[in-house]
Amino acid sequence: MMEGVGSPAGGRTSGPCQLWLVLTLGHILGRSCRFLPLSVGAVKPEGWLRGTIRAWADGITGHLHEHRPRGHWRIWNVWDNRSYKDEHWFRVSWAAFEEQAYWADGLFQDAYLLDDARLKDIAGDLVDRILAGQAADGYIGEWPDRPYSNEGDLYTQSLLFLALMSYHSAIRDPRIVPSMQRAVHHIYANCKPLPDEQGELPVAWRGGSMGWASASHIIYPLLWLYSETGDQQLMDLAHLVYEAGQRCDGRYSSIQIERLLSAGDTTGGMHGVDVTEVLRIPALYYLYSGNVDDLNASVRGIEAVEKYHGLIHGAPVSDEQLTEPGAVVWTETCDQTTWSATKQTMFAITGDVEYADGVERILFNVCPGSRRPDGRAVQYYTVRVTTPCVCRPPVRPL
Repeated sequence: MMEGVGSPAGGRTSGPCQLWLVLTLGHILGRSCRFLPLSVGAVKPEGWLRGTIRAWADGITGHLHEHRPRGHWRIWNVWDNRSYKDEHWFRVSWAAFEEQAYWADGLFQDAYLLDDARLKDIAGDLVDRILAGQAADGYIGEWPDRPYSNEGDLYTQSLLFLALMSYHSAIRDPRIVPSMQRAVHHIYANCKPLPDEQGELPVAWRGGSMGWASASHIIYPLLWLYSETGDQQLMDLAHLVYEAGQRCDGRYSSIQIERLLSAGDTTGGMHGVDVTEVLRIPALYYLYSGNVDDLNASVRGIEAVEKYHGLIHGAPVSDEQLTEPGAVVWTETCDQTTWSATKQTMFAITGDVEYADGVERILFNVCPGSRRPDGRAVQYYTVRVTTPCVCRPPVRPL
């Protein structure tokens, strides 16, 4: 969604998580950036766009926490379940933490785009609970009794960081940056992405949905946090994560420069969400490295996805893995938002309007096709012609 994109870059301003560090990091390191962001809520949606966001706020986004089981959907809330010691499945799985972090990011932005008092109250309460759950030593992940013991630990922390970045963009909450900084210092001290004697990374870096790729997504909030603080340790960790993504012995990596710069389909068979979420990382890292190969790796990787896996509605073919286009293939809903976010970031870095066109293509085509107009239902997979799928009356809210 193009909310937040403002005038050509010329000075520092607060901004949403998707674009803010592009300006600040580029300014600090002397790289050229084409556009600067505005803070969440600085630009108010109108017309169809406002009506669509309003429908989400009145529908799933604004009420999902009321319809999900207590243990599953309130997973980050310290008073509800981070002290759980029983053997519910979420004690060993990262999926619920991933889902609530994604939801929180959308909730926070909706609340301040619409200036909605009810959603602001929900958002503020959730942030209070998240921050209250941070351990005294700085660890903010899901397993305070056994940090970094789960493969999804750092991937899901990266998604939580994105949500907190959106909240901070909206109101400049003074607690957010110090909290994230302490959390990253704990990661640096206790779980660097360094291989052991067998060449394996610590288990917490292997996770997310398809291995290494999604764990590398934490580079994004690391760079944002560096742009806010100038803390060199944050850059040191980002560098270690990036270098680990270049090795990836025996595994695919969405940030592996040599692979992305090679000819042909460089992403086929990889997990769609991982690819669409982290293909922007090399370009963002370019703002630090100055190595044009990093920027070109993102450009070439995106071109490969479009060429070999793109559909007419703007999002790629992905029923988990990226596959070939066809008449009866579909797009996972997660890919819509991650692909849009990556193209927003690339537009800000390069100024290439094709990336902005790609965002609009997703927004006006596949997004409406995957959701009911009243915001009360969404389908997980979307094919190219889905009007009959989203216009049936719901049995109950999702």
